Amino acid sequence: MRHKPTLNYSGLTVILESQSRFDNCELISGYAGHLFQGALGIPRQACDIRLLNTLGEGFLPDTKVILLLGQKALSTFKNASIGEQRGCPWIAHDRTYIATFAPQDAIDRKAYFNPLSNETEMEYETVRHGKTKRSNWRFWFLRDVAKAAQYLKVPPRPESGELITYPKEQEIIDLLTNTKGQEMFFDIETNPHLEMTCFGFSFGPDKGWCVPMLQVNHYYYDNTHKVLRALAIALRDNTVIIHNALFDLFVIAYRYGIPAPTKVFDTMLSHHRLFPEVEKSLGHCISLYTDQPYHKNEGCFNPHTSSEFQQLYEYNIKDVLTMALIKPTLDSLSKTLRAEKSIEQVNSMVKPYLTAMLQGLRIDTPELRMITMYNERYQFQLRRILGLLLGRELNPNSPKQVSAYLYEGLGLKKPDRDLTNEKTLLQLRLKHNLPAVSIILRYRSVAKETGQLKFPPYEGLHTKPMKDRVTTSYNLAGTTTYRLASRRLLGKWGTNVQNIPKKLRRLFIADEDKVFVQVDQSGAEAMVVGYLCVPGNFRTLFLENIKSHVFVAMRLFPEIWAAELGRSIDEFCTAPITQLKSIKGWDELNEVIKASDDWSADRRYYFMAKMVCHASNYGMKFPTFRINILQKSRGAVALDTKEAKRFLATYHKLFPEINQWHNETINVLKQTKMLKNLFGYPRTFTGLIDESMYKEAYAFVPQSTVGCITNLAFVELQNRQDLLDMGVDVLQNNHDSVLLQCPEKVVPLVASEAMKHMNRKLVSPRGEPFQMRSEALVGHNWKEMYEVDSIV
Repeated sequence: MRHKPTLNYSGLTVILESQSRFDNCELISGYAGHLFQGALGIPRQACDIRLLNTLGEGFLPDTKVILLLGQKALSTFKNASIGEQRGCPWIAHDRTYIATFAPQDAIDRKAYFNPLSNETEMEYETVRHGKTKRSNWRFWFLRDVAKAAQYLKVPPRPESGELITYPKEQEIIDLLTNTKGQEMFFDIETNPHLEMTCFGFSFGPDKGWCVPMLQVNHYYYDNTHKVLRALAIALRDNTVIIHNALFDLFVIAYRYGIPAPTKVFDTMLSHHRLFPEVEKSLGHCISLYTDQPYHKNEGCFNPHTSSEFQQLYEYNIKDVLTMALIKPTLDSLSKTLRAEKSIEQVNSMVKPYLTAMLQGLRIDTPELRMITMYNERYQFQLRRILGLLLGRELNPNSPKQVSAYLYEGLGLKKPDRDLTNEKTLLQLRLKHNLPAVSIILRYRSVAKETGQLKFPPYEGLHTKPMKDRVTTSYNLAGTTTYRLASRRLLGKWGTNVQNIPKKLRRLFIADEDKVFVQVDQSGAEAMVVGYLCVPGNFRTLFLENIKSHVFVAMRLFPEIWAAELGRSIDEFCTAPITQLKSIKGWDELNEVIKASDDWSADRRYYFMAKMVCHASNYGMKFPTFRINILQKSRGAVALDTKEAKRFLATYHKLFPEINQWHNETINVLKQTKMLKNLFGYPRTFTGLIDESMYKEAYAFVPQSTVGCITNLAFVELQNRQDLLDMGVDVLQNNHDSVLLQCPEKVVPLVASEAMKHMNRKLVSPRGEPFQMRSEALVGHNWKEMYEVDSIV
């Protein structure tokens, strides 16, 4: 099938590998065709659109650009994978070629014709370009199509700067030492021991240098230290542009003792603030922001021969030079999207969080060993009991064995997916009397906890060893809400310290002669929601300093509180919120409701109310709410459908303004495809705007605002020299709290100062000013913490 142009030929030929299931009469039809036409920007009737099997007919005269849609179409012209080559043009026979995903594949959320394939990642991709999630194919398809149309007007002009390998020692030392106040583009290559094989740098796209570091006793022999000293000076005296700065800067600090630069611009983080949903690898950024040919498959990361070393060095310089091309485009786009402040904020986070990663936290090693040994014995006993129940051995962590037991052995109805995950097992336990399922769930819970405890200890800087430390790797671009994620550092040390269960926090202890101070935002997300809504009951709760969880629990379970107090609470349930605190007995009722959080798991009414608040604020429906509260309570709170509906309906009846805010949010999103948090930091939504992503949209502004408050406070506290002089260390970000340590004598002052940084003054979208709140806790370990007695 082929559709020759019926209008004046634009010069664009589009080649598809095959028809889609909708292309009965016309290629690229249906919704895929609608998106294709929108991205193209010129009439499709001015293009030559054809299948791969028509190539024998030749190209039309004046063909300028050839757009290849799908892997087979690409393979016909170039031996490369679509995952690597996509979006990067090349020129052959005076024509520009560019490849991207097949149209229908780009809009299908799963591979209909290959159900066994991974639905989220292309199986033929390698890590060199970075994997592309299936859900993001649409974004990249549209960008690549627009790029092809753009090349009709302005052909790609790839730049090829000068690549200088094996530069002279004195040339490098002089250049690095004497260059000041410039943009310095920087990248390192490492071996598995975190030693630099080389580092590359440039001060623009025209020329780049690669400095070999590991080759036959170091390339520069006895003067390597002089080169490293010059590098440290250059990093100090220039604005350093890096892609994924925390990796490079950690390595040079850990291995070589080179301090982090004060001025950092991370192209990966900046790109993330422009398009939070899409991939962040340098390969993806090259395809999005430049016309450079694809080079990410040229590196040789375990070189042995001189030619392999040369290949690595040239690859290193190309990375640096492409960053120099990406940076101006990022700057321009950030102005268009009004994201300059957001990008400035995320780049300011690099050095403070690197400092926290390098320092780590002190761990109680003997206590850690005791808990680990206890858990391992407990797991052994659970597995022994399970064997006695079943009359045979079964590995509770094996999905295959558990699935065989449930669906083949017991004959239970097999679900379509998630055969043995926690949600499925909890639901089965509700329907059937299966003691073995309880044992399996408990075993997995203990095994997960044990896994969290078995982290390799962090031994500090290579030049300054430490002991009894744990660290983490902060991912500053790990979420779409600008909150942080964390994980084991470089796969070598530590763990995700943001996900430590409260009962295990006693393992984290302050350093000698210091105590922990934690400053925690109080009901922060809910307060932001209150000011995103029009004035109503929800905001009034904050104005009256009444916790929303307490108020909702009071209205959901009045008979429980009446039984506890020995009297009716109707007076409280019917009173206006503004009068609640003046009614006799309010303080007692308030304390009883809060205390229920420590009752038996099936009677944690405060917890249930908290779950209702969170679910309702972010648009959760009753089926998901039932499962969510079942999982969070580990199966103890099993609501029926009627009860779940009542909880959510009661909430929205109490606070009708929540639904109004939801509607306003979706209207803005559909009109602009963008939301802004209360700092004005935008998030562009690049995926399909439908009901499946509404909850994410509702959550963005509250979660992003609170996350940015924590990040701003963390950075500001880390940068305060007066606090550092007092012996204050800023240790950890826990989403809505900051953990510090300091000498005990300065606790009141430190708590007060930290709270000032948390208690930000904000303005609602309606121009209403308000101030966030926080509280300070102190303790010798991270679990047993108490309110600071007196705050300066």
